[in-house]
Amino acid sequence: MLGKRNIPVEDLARHLELTRTVLGEMLAGDTGALAVEYVSAGLAQLQSFPVDLPTCLHEDAPHAGMAFEYLDALRKGERHVASKLVLDAAANGTPVRELYLHVFQAAQYEVGRLWQTNQMTVAEEHYCTAATQLIMSQLYPYVFASEKTGGTLVATCVAGDLHEIGIRMVTDFFEMDGWNTYYLGASTPAQAVVDTVVQQQAQVLAISATNLGPPARR
Repeated sequence: MLGKRNIPVEDLARHLELTRTVLGEMLAGDTGALAVEYVSAGLAQLQSFPVDLPTCLHEDAPHAGMAFEYLDALRKGERHVASKLVLDAAANGTPVRELYLHVFQAAQYEVGRLWQTNQMTVAEEHYCTAATQLIMSQLYPYVFASEKTGGTLVATCVAGDLHEIGIRMVTDFFEMDGWNTYYLGASTPAQAVVDTVVQQQAQVLAISATNLGPPARR
C-alpha cells in the first residue's frame, strides 16, 4: 500500500521504531514488554512483505465468471446490472450461500486489494460496498425462508467501527441456518450490546472489531 503511494517503507520502519521506544518507556512491567514484543515482530517482518498483491478473483473459483462480471459492473457504476446478475442467478437456483461467498465476498476482497494498491479511490470503494449491501438486502426473501431452529444470535460492530458488511454476512448465514438473528449494525455502544443480549436471551453474541475506536477500548 505504501509503495503504490510513493511512501518509502523506511518511513514506516522509523515510525514503528519510535513507537516501540515510547511504549517501552511509558508502559510498565509485562504490559510494556508485550507491546514492545509485538512491535518488534512487526519490524522483523516488514521487509518480507510483498510489493504487489495478487488478485483475489481467480478464474478457477466457483462462479468466477459471475464475480468478474459483478465487480466490473460496480466499477462502471452500473449497480442495476450487478443486481440483475445476482438476482437472476438466485432465481435460477444458485444457492444464496454461494452468492455470498463466491461473488460478494470475493468481490469485496478484490475491492480491498484495489484500494490498497491505489487502483481504486475511497469513494469507489464506498460505492461498491454500499451497492453490495443493497443487493444483499434484495436476497432477503431467500435468506429468511429457512425454518427456525430456536437459537438466537445478536450481532454487532464495536463502538467506533463502521465496517459492518462482514458481520452482516455472518448474521445472514446464521439466519439461513434457522437462527433468530438480531443485527445491531455498525458502532454500537458496549452497554447497549449487553442489554440487547439479555433482552433477547441470545445464545451467541457475534462481534466485529475491524477498528477499535476510543469508546470500544474503554
